[in-house]
Amino acid sequence: MPTGSVEKPVVLMVDDDQDIRDMAQTYFEEVHGHHFVAANSFDEAVRVIHDTRGQMVAFVDIHLKGGRKSGLDLLRYIQENASHRVVAYAFTGETSLLVEAKALQAGAINVFHKSVDQIDRLVVYAEQSLVSRLVRRWAEDDLTGLDNFHAFRRAVVAEMTSARDRQERQHPAVFSLLFIDADRFKSINDNHGHLAGDMALKTIAQVLRRSVRPTDHVCRKGGDEFLVWLPGADEAKATEVGRDIQKAITESPITAESGDTIQFTVSVGTGQVRREDIGDDVEQVLEAVIARANKREMDEKSLLDPATQRN
Repeated sequence: MPTGSVEKPVVLMVDDDQDIRDMAQTYFEEVHGHHFVAANSFDEAVRVIHDTRGQMVAFVDIHLKGGRKSGLDLLRYIQENASHRVVAYAFTGETSLLVEAKALQAGAINVFHKSVDQIDRLVVYAEQSLVSRLVRRWAEDDLTGLDNFHAFRRAVVAEMTSARDRQERQHPAVFSLLFIDADRFKSINDNHGHLAGDMALKTIAQVLRRSVRPTDHVCRKGGDEFLVWLPGADEAKATEVGRDIQKAITESPITAESGDTIQFTVSVGTGQVRREDIGDDVEQVLEAVIARANKREMDEKSLLDPATQRN
């Protein structure tokens, strides 16, 4: 789902009380039409966050029972790993100012009290929160509606960190990246105008959205460069996905203001990283994968036209 979508945000309710989770589901899902997910512990909530694509509003009970980590731990986790796409509110049965201060320090945007605030108040915040809209805007590329590189990087780093630290079946043991660059993009701008160039970039974005799974991550890195992160895909599978994307873009010409039909292509490079190769500096691992994929994309572009320069 593009971050600029007008659809209602996904709502996550994290509470160890089944009655509260059921009541929240009734209000959010059945009455107001949200995509609603629930969790009763820190570990389950982390899995939901990583398995759910796109923007999310989370309501976190501060005092989660039956687990090693509390709701405050979850708020800190969201702040450190997923604040680019998860707006987190604290939800508590206490009215203590000290508890409220701890929740805000941990990363909560606001604190709701079970004895005072009804579920319908939470619905209003989920749908109308200025913070939620700002988070979506902050993470979005203005032209294409894809994630920008900053949001992409944070999501991928969080995913690799979880795979390294939580070696469970649902966390992939291998990841691949596609580095995608439009061929002869400068000539489209020079010969047909920048509006045609913008149309080409939007077309690439549309093809990428259609070509990926809900668990994949896509961004416009900048200019005419795009990245696709493929959890669970080895390099052979990534190459296959890249070839499908190239074919789809070749079959998606654009029409310039002059009426001219413009067919264009993209070059694709791949990079792979296995879980055991993810060290302490996860951002450095990502940079290395991007560099490898970029080099292979440039090699492919040079085969297309040895005289081609980087746009």
